[in-house]
Amino acid sequence: EAIPEFVVHQLPEGQVESNIKMVAERLQSELSEAGDLELAVVSGHSGRTILDWAGEHGVDCIVMASHRPDLSNYFLGSTASRVVRHAQCAVHVLR
Repeated sequence: EAIPEFVVHQLPEGQVESNIKMVAERLQSELSEAGDLELAVVSGHSGRTILDWAGEHGVDCIVMASHRPDLSNYFLGSTASRVVRHAQCAVHVLR
């Protein structure tokens, strides 16, 4: 999720960029043997941002983790369920 502007102003200069770089490096090291993939760290409303990025970049398959849904997810939805329902490509959900 995007960090609200009033919070960003309270963070040290460069903190957001540093966090994005750290996340990308950790993911890259964990996925180093995964083969043909493109890693991207993006910010925004989680479900909408994933769908928009995938559509703009011609993604063939979205792989994402998800928790086991509880009753509130059936009524409110989760990021994974939103992506599964609206993606224009295959979605693989890891639980």
